[in-house]
Amino acid sequence: FPSHDMSIEEDKMIKDDMIQWYDRQKIVRALGNFTVLITTDFTASGSKKGDYSGIAVWAIGADDDKFLIDIELQKRTIQEQYDALFRMVSRYGKNGRVVEVGMEIDGQQQLNMFALKQMMIEKNMWFRFAKQKGSTAEGIRSRMASGSKFERFKYMMPSFENKKMWFPESLREAADMKELLEELKYVTFAGIGSKHDDGLDLISQLVRAQLYRDWE
Repeated sequence: FPSHDMSIEEDKMIKDDMIQWYDRQKIVRALGNFTVLITTDFTASGSKKGDYSGIAVWAIGADDDKFLIDIELQKRTIQEQYDALFRMVSRYGKNGRVVEVGMEIDGQQQLNMFALKQMMIEKNMWFRFAKQKGSTAEGIRSRMASGSKFERFKYMMPSFENKKMWFPESLREAADMKELLEELKYVTFAGIGSKHDDGLDLISQLVRAQLYRDWE
């Protein structure tokens, strides 16, 4: 009988060779040639006992190559995740570079956008909220996307199959990256089998956000 790991390898949707590894510093040095999008999956818990909170920074090229340049995926309080987002904006929004942030606004999640807009004023640090494709309003509504988390993730498959997903070699051993890779490992054609799926949401948001460069 095949081993458990062998069966996982056969069934998993994202094969190892679909992920491209790259030298992060080369992209960071040329960031002005890319659109910078931060995807988020924020927790609504006031403690660190809830779901993971995720922030991923992507450099998106003209040919739709998606370079992950930074990721934080861990349990945090609400305030800690807000502070982490502003650190990312400060780090990658230098020299007047526009940074867009994908933020889900279903239900109570709208409070995140309200709080972050207040923090922008207090910190005098600004970014744009990405719009949902097909919408004129700020923010991403999962309920506008059909299907479950798994169904939404499947829309990213062409990017993996066409070798458009690039992960930084220098972060391969980082705990946050390992969590993301673990979640990807357990996505099969039957569904999501990992304990957490917050990292997968960071990837799924890429296909739902309308980039500023594409606004009419």
